[in-house]
Amino acid sequence: MEEKELMPKTYDEAMKSNARDNWRQACKAEHDAMISNMVYDWVEVDKKTKILPLKWVFTVKRDLNGEISKYKARIVAGGHKQRKDIDFKETCAPVAKFASLRILLTMAANEDWEGEQGDIVICHLD
Repeated sequence: MEEKELMPKTYDEAMKSNARDNWRQACKAEHDAMISNMVYDWVEVDKKTKILPLKWVFTVKRDLNGEISKYKARIVAGGHKQRKDIDFKETCAPVAKFASLRILLTMAANEDWEGEQGDIVICHLD
């Protein structure tokens, strides 16, 4: 099966696919990470409050042999509809500087280290 066929475009599509148990587990992992990182609070909203739309984004991660190593699900908000100081006061976008990456890769090459891709799932904002 081709990779594009594996990745659903919607939550409903994911839950109807043959890999629904894998997608369900990936969604649960994302939700558990959001709870443990205190990403959101439950609040009551009135009719005037604008709710941002949410969307699930699904990705299949593969190992060096091309075999599926992980099903990954992320939930994203329609942040393009937010207004600064009304809907948010801060942003968090972890980004590595290119110079830092070059130093790390140079050290790895000099020391004959092996590299591996990974995801960092903890991001606390205080």
